[in-house]
Amino acid sequence: MTVSALLLPAFPIAQHLVWGDTLEVFNIDSLSDNGKAWSWLKVTQQVDYSLTLSNLLFVNWAHEPASNQFLALQDFRYLCVFSDGKHAKIIQQFTHHLGVQCFFDSISQFQTDDNIWDTRFEWKFGEHHGCFVSSIFTSRLFNGYDYFLNDAGELVSVLNSSFLTPLVGTFSAGIQLKWPAFGSLNLGLSSAKLTWIRDKHIYEAQATSVFYGVPSDKKSLFEYGFSLQMLVDKKVARWMNWNCDLMLFKANEAPIDMTVRNLFSFRITRFLKASMQTRVIYEQQVSRKLQLENMVSVGFSFSL
Repeated sequence: MTVSALLLPAFPIAQHLVWGDTLEVFNIDSLSDNGKAWSWLKVTQQVDYSLTLSNLLFVNWAHEPASNQFLALQDFRYLCVFSDGKHAKIIQQFTHHLGVQCFFDSISQFQTDDNIWDTRFEWKFGEHHGCFVSSIFTSRLFNGYDYFLNDAGELVSVLNSSFLTPLVGTFSAGIQLKWPAFGSLNLGLSSAKLTWIRDKHIYEAQATSVFYGVPSDKKSLFEYGFSLQMLVDKKVARWMNWNCDLMLFKANEAPIDMTVRNLFSFRITRFLKASMQTRVIYEQQVSRKLQLENMVSVGFSFSL
């Protein structure tokens, strides 16, 4: 959906609504040529949603213990872009991934719970060059648990994360390089990372005094450093799209934190889509091992 607004410095103003999701605002006095330039503000919005359902049911299973389960996975993406068509652009994007896994004989859990709010201002001063200011916030919505059997053979759950626990925000300002129809590279010459813990009970649950680098006697941790983000959004074929988001952050005296999300989407029919997603995470304050997640899904999907 595209909305265009025509802004003029004089008053009074009137507005005229044109079908096709285009809104034009103009000054009555400017109907005649007065030598003043018109400036346009274009607003573009996009909504993508997909839902995947799967069921695993065993009957008289003679091998490993049967784990009958149901899995639902939804992906939601909202993108809003404000642009003057020449130099300035403001990008707002919200991405939501939520998976519900139900084991019929034991537990239910939110297996995937990722929520990302991305705000970015870009100013283009060359054909492929510009500067940017951005902020990225990530958090889960629901409680996450680790499950294990205790000495008595009972299933025990331990809280490992919750809403805004942690909340991670990355702020960057720097130089941007763009490749048309491929993606961009954002070099954050001045960057900071905020880690905030809302639920202080997480320290007792995890039996630790430091969680995501935040000591138990503090609510947050603020780090300065440098960042590098590579964004790829390329239509490989008419039915396939490649999306990649690589984020690196280096604090002054800490190792590099890395997050990679690589997604291939395949449009089968108008409302049927398949996807292959890989996430790679490395954050020494959480784990010294490289964490890897692979997900393949086929389900209902639509775009607006």
